[in-house]
Amino acid sequence: MKRSFVKFVSRLSAAAIAMMTLAAAYPAAASGACSAASILPPIDGVVVLDYGQAKALSLDTPPVKSRGVLFSSEAGATVTAPASAYIEYVGTIENMGHVVILNIGDDRRIVLGGMASVSVASHQIVEAHGRVGVMMESDTETPYLYMELRCGDEPVKPNMSLLSAMR
Repeated sequence: MKRSFVKFVSRLSAAAIAMMTLAAAYPAAASGACSAASILPPIDGVVVLDYGQAKALSLDTPPVKSRGVLFSSEAGATVTAPASAYIEYVGTIENMGHVVILNIGDDRRIVLGGMASVSVASHQIVEAHGRVGVMMESDTETPYLYMELRCGDEPVKPNMSLLSAMR
């Protein structure tokens, strides 16, 4: 598990650049201040890297603060929508698997990455806790799901205080 975790975390730096490119391609609507969002956890799993937690991506680099939340999950686990949303983007990012961007309103978006497959399409509406995708099936590697809550162009800490109670 440790080797696959280090490999996945090291991919996050490249994925973060790709996600910033996506954010530029799908700019948030100009609006007032974003309000904090209480969201459901997208998967049954364990938070292995929380928002703002620092993690070295390699032995040669200083720790980088996480812009999102990284969950470990069971192979083949179902990924669900953390909130009711409009699907803005569905695609793949190299080394990140399938990525879905959900617009939850009020200039807020949720980015979910690391799925083996998705069950939604762009321009679709999904209800809170509705199926979005599935994690990879593997006997040797632990699947990881990356979730980022964005307010406009900035990542923000998701309100996950009800994480256990909501799943």
